[in-house]
Amino acid sequence: MILADKSLCRDTGAGLVERPEGAEWECLVVGLGNCLLGDDGIGVHAVWQLSNQLPPGAFAIEVGTDVFSALTWIERVPRVLAIDALDAGGPPGTIYRGAPRDVKVRAMRTSLHELDFLAALEFVPPAKWPAISILGVQPALIHYGLDLSPALQAALPKVVEAARATVASWLEVRRRPSNRASDPLPNSGYQGI
Repeated sequence: MILADKSLCRDTGAGLVERPEGAEWECLVVGLGNCLLGDDGIGVHAVWQLSNQLPPGAFAIEVGTDVFSALTWIERVPRVLAIDALDAGGPPGTIYRGAPRDVKVRAMRTSLHELDFLAALEFVPPAKWPAISILGVQPALIHYGLDLSPALQAALPKVVEAARATVASWLEVRRRPSNRASDPLPNSGYQGI
């Protein structure tokens, strides 16, 4: 797992990083997927591009497949945007927005190495669960390779823009006292963007 903007943290010297004194993190963008499997790495590719484009109060981390290690970051913020490949049957490059309740979690796991993002959240105490939104991108090819397919290369700028818009709307709502309870991105099932 890699923190996309290292200026947000200081090294404790023990291989751990912590939030600087007085810094407030309002939302986190997590890039999920395996960059060795082509389109499966779309979330990581998006976070690489987002790392220097997020406003103050938001940060991004490259989680990849190391979701268990990301839990300490996830429980520190009120909102999380997860970006990942999502096979929902649409044309390659289709971008979907949804909530955790809209995604099936695999029922059978044989080891902790098989934990996906949502299954790993079972290890976070319910009181520390953030509000989570998911940007999923329909993959074209999941195969050995470092590059995204042409369809996902074309979709990547739209994914980055959707993530930036989501974060900006969250921060705007959090900073307007009269609207704090409203959610600018209602999640009533997956919908294409």
